[in-house]
Amino acid sequence: MSLLNRGLDQGRRPAEERIRAVLPWAFMATIAGLIFGIWGDWPYLVEEHRRLRVWQWLPMWLGDLSALFWFISAIVSPSNPSRYGGEAGTNSERYQRRRAFLVSMTLAIAMDFAHTAHLHWQEYADFKSAEVAKGEVTSVQIYEGHDTTRYYVRVRFRDKANRINGEEVRVQRHNAEGLPANARAALANGQVPIPVRVSFDPGLPSRCWLTDAGYQDGDRVYLMSYLVLCCQIMSMCLFAVLLRESHRRGEDPWWEVFQRPLPLMVTSACMFVFGLIEWIGGNLRP
Repeated sequence: MSLLNRGLDQGRRPAEERIRAVLPWAFMATIAGLIFGIWGDWPYLVEEHRRLRVWQWLPMWLGDLSALFWFISAIVSPSNPSRYGGEAGTNSERYQRRRAFLVSMTLAIAMDFAHTAHLHWQEYADFKSAEVAKGEVTSVQIYEGHDTTRYYVRVRFRDKANRINGEEVRVQRHNAEGLPANARAALANGQVPIPVRVSFDPGLPSRCWLTDAGYQDGDRVYLMSYLVLCCQIMSMCLFAVLLRESHRRGEDPWWEVFQRPLPLMVTSACMFVFGLIEWIGGNLRP
């Protein structure tokens, strides 16, 4: 028995050494990617969250909050859930930990995805039921992205209570084709004021649109959420398949320790790419 234990200890050492060598760098890269992505996308994120009610913020980030919890869990207890027991626990403990992770992340992602789909539908429904008022564009900022031109327009309009509202609306060039010809020409040249029709939510005036430009916008936050969630789902499924195959072959892979931090690592990678696009390409807003 002592010889068997000694052999198992020797087998675990290379894996543990590899984990100690790789895991801190992976954690630091994940945190750095999140910081860079949030920094690059900050104006966009603030702009998009202003168009949502406060209670809608939490459900939209539920999957990432769950991922953050498991990421912190992996930092606090980074041991590899080895089948050989010891420091990492028994097979039963390993199974319970993996089950808790998979169940909680599945529920969080499902709720996040459902809420994201609801936001997508609500954008259409709110535009159709919005109040329409006469307004004017008081300022225009034009940004030439790699994919299209975006106009950030400041609009002023009065609601039914005769209150003056000033809000910013983002309009992509292909959406601006719906505007009257004179308004479209003035917008392209940055000439103000420009008379326009404004659709707005009476309960949340920051949620408004140029009526003739429609509600479609390829930069809405729910589209970003779709992409992150899909990447998390695919990466978790691929990881589970590879891990299952390794266990069926009787192997205990050292990279199993990345199962818990994986979802946040995927979020970090996505945010890093978004921030890089924002910083280099100017596709959203410099």
